[in-house]
Amino acid sequence: MSATINASALANLKARRQHAASSGGPEAGASPPGSETTAAETTATTTPPQTSSSSAAAAAPAAAPPASQSPPLPTAPAEPLPTRDVEAFAWVCGTCQRECVPIRSESRCLCGHRLREHDPASSKAASRCKASKCSCRGFFFIVAEGAWVLRCRCKHKHVEHDPATRSCAKSGCSCRSFDSPWVCNCDHPWSDHKQLVVVKQVVSVRDMLGGMSLAEVGGGGPAREVNDYGALKRGDFGA
Repeated sequence: MSATINASALANLKARRQHAASSGGPEAGASPPGSETTAAETTATTTPPQTSSSSAAAAAPAAAPPASQSPPLPTAPAEPLPTRDVEAFAWVCGTCQRECVPIRSESRCLCGHRLREHDPASSKAASRCKASKCSCRGFFFIVAEGAWVLRCRCKHKHVEHDPATRSCAKSGCSCRSFDSPWVCNCDHPWSDHKQLVVVKQVVSVRDMLGGMSLAEVGGGGPAREVNDYGALKRGDFGA
């Protein structure tokens, strides 16, 4: 039985070889000649050629030189504003030693008139009121803001006190001197504050204009239409 199987297998193998020889093709399972590729050839085919750093640097374009920057133009030093020293009033707290409320030309006095209606502040003489029939012997600052005006402890207004003696002029009032329970924003009472004459440095507009006044610079003062609004409304000044 085994001899019969071996003979049959040999016959089949011989028939396949004869068929392959007659057709001129390679044997089954054999690789065609030249199909083998070595590892070195595969690496050489897939790896791109490397360029040396010197050749890459030569191929790269040269960087442009930085643009030259012009130096900044020199600026002339600013001239200081012309100033002068003047004596002025200051309302200073005796506890914290600071000027709490500035005193300006529109500040109120105990007599009811403004500071601009008094003589200029001076450490040598009292700033008397220049209003007619006013007995004020010197400016006495009254704190005020808008419609609110400081009142005395006796509940009466500042104008209801005698500007010379500073006592209340209301009949039946025992107030001997103006005194207020008001507390300043510095958290100290009104009585801790004092009115002083100090020297302040101010900018002189006349010196800035070369010694001329505003009226001289403007050709005699403001234009007519500024002071005559009625004529301006009527069209008396033309187009």
